Amino acid sequence: MRRALATASAVGVVLAGGAVLGLAEGEAAPAVACTFFRVHSPDMGMSVLSRVSLGDFTMQRIATLRYRVNAIAYSADTNSLWGLSTRSTEGVFGDGAHVVSIGTEGDVIDHGPVRRVNELHFPNDNFTSVTAGTIVGTTLLVRDGSAIYRIDLDPANRTYLGVVDAVMTHPRGQVDDVDDFDVRSGNAYGVAPGFDHSHVVQINITTGQVVQVDAPTLPASASFGVAVLAPDGALYAAANQAGNRSPLFRIDLTTGAAQEITAWPAVVSADATSCLPGVEPATTPQTPPTTQPRPQPPAPVPQRPAPAPVVTPATSPVISTTPVPVVPPPPTTAAPTPAPAPAPAATAKRPYRQQPTTEAPQVSARARSSTEEKRRWGLTAIVLIVGAGAAAAAGHRRRR
Repeated sequence: MRRALATASAVGVVLAGGAVLGLAEGEAAPAVACTFFRVHSPDMGMSVLSRVSLGDFTMQRIATLRYRVNAIAYSADTNSLWGLSTRSTEGVFGDGAHVVSIGTEGDVIDHGPVRRVNELHFPNDNFTSVTAGTIVGTTLLVRDGSAIYRIDLDPANRTYLGVVDAVMTHPRGQVDDVDDFDVRSGNAYGVAPGFDHSHVVQINITTGQVVQVDAPTLPASASFGVAVLAPDGALYAAANQAGNRSPLFRIDLTTGAAQEITAWPAVVSADATSCLPGVEPATTPQTPPTTQPRPQPPAPVPQRPAPAPVVTPATSPVISTTPVPVVPPPPTTAAPTPAPAPAPAATAKRPYRQQPTTEAPQVSARARSSTEEKRRWGLTAIVLIVGAGAAAAAGHRRRR
């Protein structure tokens, strides 16, 4: 549940030595209603999360995170803090920078490495060199080298946690060391450091055009890790290290006036969100969506034609594995007409001799078939002859 920010009731800033820092004695503090979150690392270890109020320039330390985080920003849509991390207490990430969400009590959820969701070019370091970040709409805007990248933070999109846009800045090399920026009206503002002096730059986040803001030059510094656009129209920028301090400057982008308003202990790295919109961010980090991002609809799969139905006969023949020899039929010759038999003697009959019914064992199947055919024709002839003889004898008896 969102709660109103209590910017006027901040009681101080607790830093590494427990000191409370503010404006110099006798200097009036501008009335600025702006609260933002800051991460910093006093060494090469994990990041420290703090809450800063520009109303009285106080900073309250919250917790040491389990991650080294940079490029942090506040998302009004998710009411959460986001950033990129290069390592945790378990070690350096081997697959590039991870997208993390951060709760206002110091809890962190690792959402994994920045995803590839299209053909956009990824930096060679896989975003491990990113230091500047801010939120524009539902995307985390980060700088890596001379390019500006947008990472989708909307869990309803299939491109969630992926790079959806990239713009190369020009002239090249003008923003390579900008450590933080904030966006207003389509332009990002940050400080480009130098060895002799530093200056404010304006970056068109659509075209990539970079111009130098007409303002007094700032002290030389390795980097300005805090760049916040406040409601009073000014840019508040803090150098990470100038001597043994981290000075905070107010830069009027209209008049060009700049002044140091306070200082914090020097740090190795730092980054800040934009001013919060008058609501308290969630105390717990943004959790991953319960459902996976919407996938692209799969390509249509061509339908294969249905196979022709197999017609199975009602009775399938049984096929022997042993081939059966083909026996040609016997020759189709006309059966011979038997000659009329002579009339037998009245007192004697021609004896009938039984034909053998067995055959030699060596006879082949083809010869056996031919012999049986011939035997049938022989028996037929004998029957005809005997019948004719019997008929002749009967006729002879009748004539007698």
